[in-house]
Amino acid sequence: MKVGAFMKFELNEYHRNTSDEELIEDLKRVAKLLQKDSVTIDDYNQYGQFHATTLTRRFKSWFCCLEKAELKMSRSLLNISDEDLFEEIERVWVCIGKQPSYAQMRDSSKYSVGTYEKRFGGWRASLESFINYINCIDENLQEATDLFKYVIFKDYDYYEYMLEDKGIKDYLNTEYFQKLEKELGKV
Repeated sequence: MKVGAFMKFELNEYHRNTSDEELIEDLKRVAKLLQKDSVTIDDYNQYGQFHATTLTRRFKSWFCCLEKAELKMSRSLLNISDEDLFEEIERVWVCIGKQPSYAQMRDSSKYSVGTYEKRFGGWRASLESFINYINCIDENLQEATDLFKYVIFKDYDYYEYMLEDKGIKDYLNTEYFQKLEKELGKV
């Protein structure tokens, strides 16, 4: 008896030279199947006849694929600020308790790791930019705290002026400083 006697052997479909129209029609088919006006890459990989990479290589990006299929964007294309990206790294970092790896960000972030790579020139460069950003905030916060403690009982208006001069006056409106003011008896 042959080893595979109870198994049916079939060749996978051969997708060479698939036309642009066939690819776009399959994307539309997935949208219709899911009853959505947009399709994510993950949705397409699960229900599509081809792999999403085939489409993105052919049409340059997932957004171009969606546009050609007359579907809506599956996520925001523009206007994600550096600060929003850094806050997301911070959220994931705190959640897992350590520096997030590429794979951990891919699986946990609300933003694509590709967004970080394009914005900062790579995942490692994204982490380096984040460290510079977060340490700058920490240094500004420490400077504002030190200055606050020094002048709070002497000249509050001077304190506000100094913070404004250093471009960090917004720290006065944070919960941290409002709590500090109460502890020191300013409010």
